[in-house]
Amino acid sequence: RKERIDAKIAQSEAKITGYGAVKYALSQLQTAFGKLNDASDFSSIQPSNTQTAAFGVTASTTAEAGSYSIEVLQTALSQRTASSNFSDRATPLNGGTAFSLNLTVGGVSQDPIAVTTATPAGMVSAINGAKLGVTAQLINTGSGYNVVLTGETGAAQSFSMSSDDGTGTAVAGVDFATSLQTATDASFKVNGLTVSRSTNTVSDVIDGVTLDLYAKTTGTARLDLNRDTASIKSNINGLVTAYNDFEETLKILGDRSSEVADFGGVLAGESLLQSVRTQVRAMITNNSSTPGTTLKAARDVGLSLDRYGKLSLDETKLDAALQNN
Repeated sequence: RKERIDAKIAQSEAKITGYGAVKYALSQLQTAFGKLNDASDFSSIQPSNTQTAAFGVTASTTAEAGSYSIEVLQTALSQRTASSNFSDRATPLNGGTAFSLNLTVGGVSQDPIAVTTATPAGMVSAINGAKLGVTAQLINTGSGYNVVLTGETGAAQSFSMSSDDGTGTAVAGVDFATSLQTATDASFKVNGLTVSRSTNTVSDVIDGVTLDLYAKTTGTARLDLNRDTASIKSNINGLVTAYNDFEETLKILGDRSSEVADFGGVLAGESLLQSVRTQVRAMITNNSSTPGTTLKAARDVGLSLDRYGKLSLDETKLDAALQNN
């Protein structure tokens, strides 16, 4: 009786070990599939440009290979305007009585900004709290304090600011008349064509490409969008390896005649093995849930199973699929 119980315990422990082996093989497969489960994993366009200090480039999955000449003529700037000078950040304004600021952006009047703490610092807090597209900073110049206003980039975002003491009269000593920088649009050339935008981040000129403009180029820069499929091929080969390791694990676990120590045959006759095998194999052989016009399944990019269940990759077929899609 003891021998029978010991045998059952040993068998149960062996099965637990076998299930652990299945779980590990599945986790390896999950990792391999995880590198191929999103469109961004197939972004094979690698951008490069000859003047990285002047502009940056990011390519998405919709970008196409090609070469462009880029000339940055002017980056987009925001208007920057300074106030009159104040002796201290807490200098009383309007006799210490609350007042309002009137902001116009692009010729459109905004809601009045209520300044409840009538000081230069209070103005800064009120302007920033209003969130109307113009921000304020209090700058200590060494000879006093100035409030510096900064708008958003682009010529259409130019603004003006005035004060109102509550009677329609400007607050004494409060004006924003010193221009530090004029709002301008970005201007650049792509293949000789002049383009202007209100921002320095431009994503609607070259399909699938975002340009970040930093500074003027020295003459014309060259932008190359090259197709690099090495990482994609590496990930697909990783899936092939993980799948074949998984299949080999299941064969060892289900083979009563296997001589592999601790694992061989420990799950022989278990329906779980065939159930898991069938589900995983379907991930390789079934059509995609979102098929393309010409690429509908893994077989269309060179993945195939032989009669023994081994997965292989036809790299010539994969190369053609990556170059054409």
